[in-house]
Amino acid sequence: MRFEVGIRALAPDLDVIAPARDFAWTRDKAIAYAEEKGLPIDVTKKSPYSIDQNVWGRAGRDRLPGGPLERPDRGHLLYTADPASGVTRTRS
Repeated sequence: MRFEVGIRALAPDLDVIAPARDFAWTRDKAIAYAEEKGLPIDVTKKSPYSIDQNVWGRAGRDRLPGGPLERPDRGHLLYTADPASGVTRTRS
């Protein structure tokens, strides 16, 4: 929504198209739309993770069947390392 407000303020003649929000699509419907239109996304229907990434950071959620008590795997963590692994990552 922040981007839409900024766009409307700077260029009120532009239309903001947000089908996932405007039509209240499910996650699967939004993924299917992106695939149909050839939009580059890093999400699949099989992945239980929903990751939003932009220039300010990366936020992720999971939709694991066990809910919040189920421990997720670490495959979706790109910017951090599990402290128990002893791995240290540095910025390049």
